[in-house]
Amino acid sequence: MKSRTFCIQSMCSLQWCEPFEFSFRNPACVPVIQCSFGAHLLPFGFQRMDPTGVKVLETAEDIQERRQQVLDRYHRFKELSTLRRQKLEDSYRFQFFQRDADELEKWIQEKLQIASDENYKDPTNLQGKLQKHQAFEAEVQANSGAIVKLDETGNLMITEGHFSSETIRTRMQELHRQWELLLEKMREKGIKLQQAQKLVQYLRECEDVMDWINDKVAGFGPKRMGF
Repeated sequence: MKSRTFCIQSMCSLQWCEPFEFSFRNPACVPVIQCSFGAHLLPFGFQRMDPTGVKVLETAEDIQERRQQVLDRYHRFKELSTLRRQKLEDSYRFQFFQRDADELEKWIQEKLQIASDENYKDPTNLQGKLQKHQAFEAEVQANSGAIVKLDETGNLMITEGHFSSETIRTRMQELHRQWELLLEKMREKGIKLQQAQKLVQYLRECEDVMDWINDKVAGFGPKRMGF
């Protein structure tokens, strides 16, 4: 829920920036703020009214200085807007990375509980348990692409110098640790289920042999056995 809220906030901030960026990309929206802004006035003096109502004659140098102030302020505004958008985009991507990482971690933890279940100690219906575990293994392998995709996203952000690169790297390392633990637990459970099934089969075969021997011994009778 927290990651979702951050994503929505970042998206709204990006939408807030769009009208400004549209203005920068569309010269029709800012016809007076161009490189030539005010240049046509430079050869002339220009009269304006001061706050007291007295006409003041501005020189070409005054006009040039005022013109440069406006252009500098405008260019700085464009730079700040571009920088703000880049930071918002980075934050937006990071929140989506966090959301995907949270979902993957939750899924791994759920599967770890299943892989850690010691139901192989109960000898009943081992064949069914083994089949269910094989389906579980297939499910885990089918979802291995999730961590690969998250790796690609995280590594790209790190390569691009994202401001949360260390957090991203640490999160990826922890997810890999949990993923490897899941694979290990899953493999161990599969082996133990197979061992338990083989043990049950062996004990059943022993019972069958003992029943066969007892049956044959009973058929001999006391006289045939020398009693």
